[in-house]
Amino acid sequence: MATVRDAMRLGADALAIGIPGGSSHQAAMLEMLSAVTEEAHTWGMPVIRHSYPSGELWGDREGSTESVMCTARAAAECGTDIVKTWYTGSAEEFRRIVEAVPTPVVAAGGAPAPAPINILEQAAVMEAGGAGMTCGRNIWRAEDPTKMVRALKAVVHDGMTPSRAVALLS
Repeated sequence: MATVRDAMRLGADALAIGIPGGSSHQAAMLEMLSAVTEEAHTWGMPVIRHSYPSGELWGDREGSTESVMCTARAAAECGTDIVKTWYTGSAEEFRRIVEAVPTPVVAAGGAPAPAPINILEQAAVMEAGGAGMTCGRNIWRAEDPTKMVRALKAVVHDGMTPSRAVALLS
């Protein structure tokens, strides 16, 4: 882990901090997140929390809408500017997250999708009021990464439906 000053020396525009929600160390990690966020804000640097409910305290509820909502809300309450978290599977479920969190929420791209349409359907985060989505593996592992970016752009920025955007991959 680097410090806020290290990030500034390296020319970073923002900090990204990953903290699992539901760990037995959660209280200490949230205190650290609050302190780092406060210091970053002193220097005008925004903070993005990668907020995933993956701690042992969730048990079989890990990844549920409830667990995603709790960890995302905790991130916002610690002062983070953007919360990046798991997509919960539908616009309706993700809307519950967005409505519970008072900062912009971005959906993580997640594990490689079984088919291109699946990642395009995840762009429904926009319908849910999400601030956007991030996509790594599902782009660079795509058959044609350039076409995948164009298809995602069509859904996220141009309002195209995923079923129509999949044709852009041909």
